[in-house]
Amino acid sequence: MRRGLILAVAVPVLAGAPLLEVGAADGLTLSDGANLHSFPTLPSPASIDSVLGTAAAAATVQLLTDGKIALRDGGGAWIGNLERIERDRSYWITLDLTGGAEVPLIGVETDPDLLFQLHAGANMPSFPCASSVAIGSAFSADLESHITGVMAAASAALPMPGGSWAGGLTTLEPGGGYVLSVDVDLADVAFQCPGADGASPYVYGCTDFFAQSYDPAADVDDGSCSYAVPASWAFAPGVGQAFYLLHDVRIFGQPIDPAEDAVAAFVLGQSQGFGHSRDGWTTVPALSAPAGEPVTLVVWDASAGLEVELTLSEPILWNDSANRFAGCTDPAAANYQPIATIDIGNCVAPPGDDDDSAGPGDDDSVGDDDDSMGDDDDSMGDDDDSAGPGDDDDSGNDDDSAGPGDDDSVGDDDSVSDGPPASTAARRGCQCSSMPSRRAHPVVLAALLGLAVVLRRRGSAGPGLREATCRTERRERRAPRGPQPASR
Repeated sequence: MRRGLILAVAVPVLAGAPLLEVGAADGLTLSDGANLHSFPTLPSPASIDSVLGTAAAAATVQLLTDGKIALRDGGGAWIGNLERIERDRSYWITLDLTGGAEVPLIGVETDPDLLFQLHAGANMPSFPCASSVAIGSAFSADLESHITGVMAAASAALPMPGGSWAGGLTTLEPGGGYVLSVDVDLADVAFQCPGADGASPYVYGCTDFFAQSYDPAADVDDGSCSYAVPASWAFAPGVGQAFYLLHDVRIFGQPIDPAEDAVAAFVLGQSQGFGHSRDGWTTVPALSAPAGEPVTLVVWDASAGLEVELTLSEPILWNDSANRFAGCTDPAAANYQPIATIDIGNCVAPPGDDDDSAGPGDDDSVGDDDDSMGDDDDSMGDDDDSAGPGDDDDSGNDDDSAGPGDDDSVGDDDSVSDGPPASTAARRGCQCSSMPSRRAHPVVLAALLGLAVVLRRRGSAGPGLREATCRTERRERRAPRGPQPASR
């Protein structure tokens, strides 16, 4: 049974935006505002700038397709997980340029026998035909039986009983972009293009560099990518999408590993998508979640085989097309990110702001040792040799016996009795404090590691061992332990 038309694919429809114009065979016309395109001809490599050309690329503020996005950061550079234009996709292109721009079509034309992998819900395939095709003739009978709707930039069509179509979209055009909704997953489908001979010239495989199954010889992605993340991170695309762009993600005080670690978005306990770090930004797509539900961001620490939940300064609620930027929001930090509106507890003290004595009236949020970051009397290791105003240490009080006013049983580092510092990352199953900027007190480390050894010998995996692991673990790179490949 056919369902109603599904159109939600984070479509950036702007009030009063002009309609898409499809230009001549040698170029496309972009209007100021939102445009929906596919590219029948592509250069190699097909980077955003090389495909759009100088004028259009400079005026483009966002590109969006199924599960991928590219936006400008505060300095005008591209960020996101969309790095190149692909033959088998359509793109929403948002232009900020009065009068629009022309996009030259340079490179190799797309073969009309291009095969597509469609998932249940809304897809954004390209249109590979070299000439216009009536919508009633563009699809095979089998594909048409699963279509619930087709949308262009400013028109749509619904399939009707008996093979007819209703709506203002009557013809598919070369260079046009489309949202195609189907009711089941479909593999290796093709448009009915004039001149097609049924022989596709492309190599199909996984085109994502971060996937275990990446195939450098593949021309077109076939949906076969698998990833070294927990099996529970697998997700199914569907209706609607949002993106969370995270700057300089850190766990235990160190940046995540771009080659191994990943970040996922969970809603109601279900993975909605995950992403890897590119040039300091991690883009996490979140697909098909109930509107208004809170989002949990979880890091996969491949070296330790652990999931670490990020601490957010404010909740993120999932809503279609609601993209959010997160990172360090403290202007005094070395890794301050001006466009971030949500803090993820990753701020780093600026260089040179690590003196060991507190100054009168010094209440900075980052950098001074009596503050929230880099404080020698924090969760581990107060090793300063001089006491300053407000410093509860005696001069050089890092010995193994308690001194006057020292309520700790081992050393004067406040790590045992005072609990974790304010900046924490919640690990599933235990609370783990961020690793301090300097090495923890050796006596405390020895004690905690000794506890871990005892518990391991007893075969215990209880809270004591987990907490010891939380506090002493060093992020030495090693092979992931136990994850099963997950596919997107």
